[in-house]
Amino acid sequence: MERALSPRRKLLLIVASLGALALVVTTGAVLAKQRHDRLARERLALNAEDKDLREVMDEISKRVGIDIIVEPDVDAKVSISTGELWWRDALDAAARKAECEVEDRHGTLVVTRSPKITFCDLENCSVGEAIAQIATYVGKPVVFEGDFQARCPALDISNVNWWKAVEAICKESGLHARREDGVVYVSSGR
Repeated sequence: MERALSPRRKLLLIVASLGALALVVTTGAVLAKQRHDRLARERLALNAEDKDLREVMDEISKRVGIDIIVEPDVDAKVSISTGELWWRDALDAAARKAECEVEDRHGTLVVTRSPKITFCDLENCSVGEAIAQIATYVGKPVVFEGDFQARCPALDISNVNWWKAVEAICKESGLHARREDGVVYVSSGR
């Protein structure tokens, strides 16, 4: 026959469980801070001659201890020689050499092809419509923090990186654009 726990024992059990949970959460937070601090200081030099971009990214991944994924459609060789840099600057430099960009997708870095805008007749639409067209073309969601019905400025943005095109439109229109977790945010002012 099972004996019921006294209220005192129930309270002790609850307090002990909460203490164990607090210990786990605190330990996780301490480890995350230590990892962040280590990554903030991590520096490296890259030296690669006509090397597959995947190999360069694997090398950075192993040296720094962070997940880096190169999308399957990325097939590029890079030649790069840097002095000692912060690891993220070295990563971005190698990606740019291969005409790629690096996105942070929920803590995993993903190397993707930088889509280029190869068409552009945006003079007959609003700033909001122009940026929405570019975002749709490259498959990026866009959030407008305001209403942008002003006419799109006349710019030559053919055969340029999509992000450079968005930045150029925003600059000429007095707007600000930023990217977070693969989403483009457009707002007024700086």
